[in-house]
Amino acid sequence: AGTRRNGEPVIQEVAILFDSKLMRGNRTHKFSTENFDAFSSPNFDELAEIGIHILYNYPILLRPQGALKVHKKFDAGVGVLKIFPGMSKDFVKAVLNTPNIQSIILETYGSGNAPKEPSFIALLEDAIARGITILNVTQCSIGFVEQGLYATSAALQTIGVIGGAAMTTEPALTTLMFLLGMGYHGDALI
Repeated sequence: AGTRRNGEPVIQEVAILFDSKLMRGNRTHKFSTENFDAFSSPNFDELAEIGIHILYNYPILLRPQGALKVHKKFDAGVGVLKIFPGMSKDFVKAVLNTPNIQSIILETYGSGNAPKEPSFIALLEDAIARGITILNVTQCSIGFVEQGLYATSAALQTIGVIGGAAMTTEPALTTLMFLLGMGYHGDALI
């Protein structure tokens, strides 16, 4: 295999090449500061394996339509709220009331679970009512959010938290900053 197929570059997307793996940029996570194999794409197959030959995974390669358009408007009105045991109501309130915050990435347990305490849910519901978009991603390295699968995430779905499926925090953050920069807000954001 070469770098071109039918006269076009084989890879036409943002990717990370590290060690012998080519991974989709928005599905890759750096998990180690020490190892040579420091990046992983746990929820998405590798685009290619690099060795003596390049073995492309052709069925999953993206084929952009039209010319490349560079977007430079990003809005930093995004925050991350990582759920942890013993998290205080005041802490959650402070994050949700951060000036100019328009969207929150909620890093939850397992497949999208969070405390179902009425006071916690009420704080999230109030933020959503004020126009803050809340996107639920998992803290786990492998797997994805299945919001509503368990009772501990059903309340999130009921109040309007958006399930992030296989998105990790990194692409969720970039996507929200991009969409806010493009002028999308509230329900139009996701």
